[in-house]
Amino acid sequence: MSSARSCYRCPMILTRPRKLRPSPCWSWCLALWLCLATWLSPAQAEDEVDEGQRSEQYQRFEAIAGQPQASVRFFRVYYWQPVDEHSLVLWLGREEPYLVNLRERCYNLMKQLTLRIADYQRPGRNSLRATWSQIITDDGRSCRIDSIRALDFDRIKQIDPRFIPRSPASAKRRPLGDIAISSDGELPPDDGRRWLNLVSIKMPQPNYPRSAYRRGRSGIAHVAAEVAPDGSVISAELLISSGTEALDQAAVRAVRQWRFETYRSEEPGEHVWVQVPIVFALP
Repeated sequence: MSSARSCYRCPMILTRPRKLRPSPCWSWCLALWLCLATWLSPAQAEDEVDEGQRSEQYQRFEAIAGQPQASVRFFRVYYWQPVDEHSLVLWLGREEPYLVNLRERCYNLMKQLTLRIADYQRPGRNSLRATWSQIITDDGRSCRIDSIRALDFDRIKQIDPRFIPRSPASAKRRPLGDIAISSDGELPPDDGRRWLNLVSIKMPQPNYPRSAYRRGRSGIAHVAAEVAPDGSVISAELLISSGTEALDQAAVRAVRQWRFETYRSEEPGEHVWVQVPIVFALP
């Protein structure tokens, strides 16, 4: 509704219209609005691009996912792995994988080593709910859960292998993300290997070495797994040590038995490498 000042009318009297000058407050508000519009528009465009990319990967696993569930009870989170910044595969048991879709983009989800599940209506209960549960990242970011679907990895052959385009000649070939940074803050050198984030469909967890358990040793061992197009692990080697030799050896032995999603590379005969962080935490 317009104000009386901007919609000034005086019947039967002709007057020279006054030149209205915007007040300083209005000018300041207009400038602030323009700044916000300029700042938010690239972010919105970026989210739209990411949404399209997310749909392409998410739909591959959605094809072998069941109907959305309102809630799932669990004892503990057995393993988890992000598909992208909008979705992740969450193992709530050795044979219970779930495809979890988030309501919004969860920034830096691909770089997380650990996460927490929070339910503000039912705190302290091991229940994952599509309405109230949230994923809490290392930096305290809260990402709300939108849908929960059970995955049937026995039907993995029904979806097309993941297509991997040819890598540019100038591309650096090193492990992905900040999780590959060593203890002294240095990135690993370009080693010529093709690194990729593949979703694991079978991952036997290592047994906690008794010697390390008795001495109270814990840590994260980063293992490099060479994966064939059919998803099998050809070889595995230690990438970043946990600081305890027994934990490192147990991690490498376990990853050799893992299996990942299938892929199809544009470069014939190419094998990809996957960085697998194995967390050893004392109860």
